Formats: sequence, C-alpha cells, structure tokens
Amino acid sequence: WMELERQRPPFAVIGRETSLDCPINGIILRTRADRIDRLNDGRIVIIDYKTGEVNISDWLTDRIAEPQLPLYSVMAGEPVGAVIFARIKKGRPAWAGLADDAGLAPGLKEVAAVSRGHETLEALMGWWREKLDGLAAEVRRGHATVSPVSLVKSCRYCDLGILCRVSEGAGLE
Repeated sequence: WMELERQRPPFAVIGRETSLDCPINGIILRTRADRIDRLNDGRIVIIDYKTGEVNISDWLTDRIAEPQLPLYSVMAGEPVGAVIFARIKKGRPAWAGLADDAGLAPGLKEVAAVSRGHETLEALMGWWREKLDGLAAEVRRGHATVSPVSLVKSCRYCDLGILCRVSEGAGLE
C-alpha cells in the first residue's frame, strides 16, 4: 500500500476517522470520514477505505447508489481536489476515484471524461448536492417506496426478500 501512496504528489494527512456533521435538507447526518488529506495547493482529498470491490459509476446514477463520499465532499466546506476509494483488498490494492486531475493518484478518472456533462469536480459536486437534497427530502416526507438502483445488486442478497415483492415484477425469482 505504501508504494501506491508514494505514487501520489505531495500531501499531508490532516484527518483520520474525522467526525463530520452533514446537514442536508433539514436532516443532520453524523458521519465519520476515514481519511482527509491536504494537497500542497490547499485543496483536500477525501478518502474512504474499502476491502471489497468499488465502482465510481455508483456516484453517477440518478439515485446515487453510493452516496457516502459524494456527501462528504459536498459537506467539506472547502475546495476538494479528489474523492477516492482506497481499496485495500489483499493482493489487489488500488485507488479508484474522481478528480479534475487524474494525476493525483494512480487509477483516478478525470471528471470531464466520465461524468454526464460535468466538466469539473466542483460542477459534479453541485449535481451531487441536488441529488442528496432530493433523497433527504424523500426521507423527510416519509417516502419509503422500495426503489433499488440495481435490482440485481440490491435484491439478490437482501435478507428481507420474504417481505418484499419488488423482485416479482422484475423477473429475479
């Protein structure tokens, strides 16, 4: 893992297990960011450690499938240089994330190349904010419709299948 860290431009770790209160549309989420780094230009990098597979495309769906890092970046309160998963899977460590400059870590994607018309991370974060506000508004209204982003991913291993009928109309049985 340290070899991957050495491939990054200079940075300083400024937070580990950092508590973040994230007020979003009247709801305060008390969260904990795994790691926050500061780049030499003053921007921060938000990092979440994962031992399993990660997919940054989950940040680009209409209903953000993995909202944790988008939420942290939107609530950071300062310029964000990159949003990164640090996959620490034995034998397969890797970075996966988004930035304006993919050179901030090997394996990063440039926002302009992968997002839907968002040229910068700042613009994408504005879109994330809208989507997160919408999700929070649903929670405040008590909206509890079962609406998984991916039936295959969400329903296949769900322990509540006996109570839920969403798969009946989707041919997952």
